[in-house]
Amino acid sequence: MNDVKQELRALADEKYAEFQKKLVPTANPESIIGVRVPVLRAFVKRMTEERKRAFLSELPHELFEENLLHALIIGETKDFDRAAALTEEFLPYADNWAVTDILSLRCPRARYDDLYGLTLRWCASERVYTVRFGIVTMKQYFLDDFRPSGLEIVSRLNGDYYVDMAAAWYFCDALIKHFDEAIVYLKEGKLCDSVMKKTVRKAKESFRISEERKRSIAEAAKTS
Repeated sequence: MNDVKQELRALADEKYAEFQKKLVPTANPESIIGVRVPVLRAFVKRMTEERKRAFLSELPHELFEENLLHALIIGETKDFDRAAALTEEFLPYADNWAVTDILSLRCPRARYDDLYGLTLRWCASERVYTVRFGIVTMKQYFLDDFRPSGLEIVSRLNGDYYVDMAAAWYFCDALIKHFDEAIVYLKEGKLCDSVMKKTVRKAKESFRISEERKRSIAEAAKTS
């Protein structure tokens, strides 16, 4: 929709665009125009349902901010089946962490098993940012509604910087919420070196992990 693109360009901030290009290096720099997320959220609120549907049908998008807008629209979709279908359609076009990390499905508790099944599929993808989205979703939903199998699945995901960062983020939160289960993966050396180092660093910086547990984490990393 050319009118959406034109409206986004009218909201662009050139200095912020330069900052974003450095922050999201895998995105095409020519696609970044510098519209801030709060402005995009306000833009979504102003869109009619008809306009949203039309916009969602126009993949691929040209602008980085159009992809962010697309993710935000999916995130406010209340019908889980529709949101899941839209996500499956959209993920092949996600080529950076900013898009996958802003994308979040609404999921009623009664559908958590269905979402978990989708999350496993995303984690098994050959696409880097689909895998990252799978890990982020695992962290968002399945550390509170704890699925121990998630620890094993995420422990096997590595090899790309943005996947490793997401895996470390997941394991740091797992150490906060399920310490006894998660520390085993450090003690037994089940994390690759990159994820291990990032996890330990994040845990060391966390205010939600006690000093005693931080010492246990550092010791586990040394002996693995």
